[in-house]
Amino acid sequence: MSKLQSQVISFMQLFNQKIEPVPTIPEAGVVRLRVMLVVEEALELLEACFGQVPEKLLIEELVRNTMNAREPKVDLAAVADALGDLDYVSEGARLAFGIEGESVADAIHASNLEKVGGKVLEGGKVGKPKQWTPPDIEGILFKQNSGELPTVQSKMLHYLEPCPQCQKPVGWETVTIDTVDVSTEFCSEACAQAFIREAKAEGGEQAN
Repeated sequence: MSKLQSQVISFMQLFNQKIEPVPTIPEAGVVRLRVMLVVEEALELLEACFGQVPEKLLIEELVRNTMNAREPKVDLAAVADALGDLDYVSEGARLAFGIEGESVADAIHASNLEKVGGKVLEGGKVGKPKQWTPPDIEGILFKQNSGELPTVQSKMLHYLEPCPQCQKPVGWETVTIDTVDVSTEFCSEACAQAFIREAKAEGGEQAN
């Protein structure tokens, strides 16, 4: 499970939003909400890149009316494909803008958890309570540029670091072994365990 997935699960559980354990078509209200959230964020990206779009509210209303005028006919495989493509192109956009996404996601998650007490809107969307404050994204980007937070470059360099066991790049999903003096990262559990076995064998030979 990725860190982001874990964060979203904790948010949904906090606000009693149902999580399906296996591929399932949810009720119509959930389908409409999830599509609308994606549309809203896409329009926010549009405005973030090109300035205020006067037609934004009209587009949102058109999408909302279109969904409300008909019952969902969900093709679950097509939904999975579309969401996978959204994940892919979203990460591609972050990389194109040089934005390291984990620290941004952490701030958004922390801010979303502060929506406790907010009104639950139509379809289950959680509104923002009066005391809610948005995440300081500008501050995060400043810290990325100043080196106070990880950057795309630093993570790419880390990705290319050789595994001490097999010498292949450690990659993104690393396995860490903590010793008294140092933390060592490996590309896989198999390499980590092989390293431990060899270290124990070497220690035994030295003792003899």
